[in-house]
Parts: sequence; structure tokens; C-alpha cells
Amino acid sequence: MNAFTEVLFPMASASPVRVRSIYHRMLLASVVMASLAFGAVLLLRGPLMSVMVLGRTGNDARPLIPALALGWFLVALSPAPFHLLNGLGKPWVNSVFYASMLCSTSA
Repeated sequence: MNAFTEVLFPMASASPVRVRSIYHRMLLASVVMASLAFGAVLLLRGPLMSVMVLGRTGNDARPLIPALALGWFLVALSPAPFHLLNGLGKPWVNSVFYASMLCSTSA
């Protein structure tokens, strides 16, 4: 997803007038792709768990798969805003955001 949305960086800096439409298209494409992956993980959670984790632990962890898939879905939506801010010349917003995340997780 990150590599897919990297096209926002040069497009946003080259044509700021079209940024909104480009951003919406890339965000929609990100949502569609993340939704397909989310659905695949939910549908295949049984076979995935038998491949990833063997034995009793796999059965115990199976209820956690939807929460994991939802987390992956939300993370997949983050590259588009990241690249848009970089392309608009505001990388400091991303820097502050990630610094605040590091501070909150280390506390």
C-alpha cells in the first residue's frame, strides 16, 4: 500500500490544483485494496491459522484474527495522507505525529 500511494508525492508537489482529486482517488484505491485484503483474511482465517500456528494455540488465537485484520486495514489507509503531506511541503506534520507515537508507546 505504501508503494502504491507514493505517486501522491510528486503529483501533489507538481500540480497543487489537482491535489484534492488525486488524493481522493488514491484514498479510494487504498480503501478498496485494504478492504479486499481485510475480507480475504477474515474468510481464510481458519486455513491461515493452521499454516501460521499449529496445534492448540491456533484454535485459541482464531478469535483474535478479526482484530488483527482490522488493525492491518487501518494501517493500510495511512500512506496516502503521509505522502500527500510530504508532497505539499509539510513533512513536519508527519515527523511530529510519529514522534508523538514513539513517546506514547515508550511511556
